[in-house]
Amino acid sequence: MMKINFLTIKKIFKRYLFNLNLEGGHMKNLLAIILLTLTACVSTPKFVQPEFKPAKTIERIGGLDKTPEWAKGVTTFTEVKGNLIYINTITMSGDSRPEACLKVAANSGRVKILREIKDNISSTEQFTELSTDSDPAIDTLITFLSQGALTGVKVGQQYWEKNEVSDTNGFRVLKLNCSVQVQIPKKHLVKQINNVILGSKKGHSKVKEKLMEAHEKFIESVDEN
Repeated sequence: MMKINFLTIKKIFKRYLFNLNLEGGHMKNLLAIILLTLTACVSTPKFVQPEFKPAKTIERIGGLDKTPEWAKGVTTFTEVKGNLIYINTITMSGDSRPEACLKVAANSGRVKILREIKDNISSTEQFTELSTDSDPAIDTLITFLSQGALTGVKVGQQYWEKNEVSDTNGFRVLKLNCSVQVQIPKKHLVKQINNVILGSKKGHSKVKEKLMEAHEKFIESVDEN
């Protein structure tokens, strides 16, 4: 599109109106209207909304060709070779260091696995039947899991990848995804929870029995891979 020289147009109109001997306030008003109209007509760059595009992976840990199945976010809890595994995934900005990202994912994963175990046990039918009862055995188990007293939790496999994604406005940005496997041997978990429930000096025996059934129900519900 041809560029418009506004000053040149202004001079042309002034000269034209002078030649027509248009004078007075009406002439000034007319000139102002014309100049405002021309100003509004001058073309400005048109904003084009970026097109949303699928995410594109541009780099993976160790130069891998594809994302491991376990890191695709299909499941968060699984059992592998006798280990109960919680998969924790976080996203940071693309300029973050992968080592720092993995460390954050590991630390938050250690907290989340305990929370997930507590929430899953609390959501079982057996535990729901006890939710209205006030019993020291229930408080002891919940406190044990809430305070992170569970031992034997460690970090297993780790993975990161850098992706080019579209933000909410459609602009392309870099994001760093980090996934870690936080795990604990299933037998070790069962033993610790049993010790907490049965080792409590206070609490009704029937309540303890229901708590045992609740955590066993949760363990059985985790799919094995």
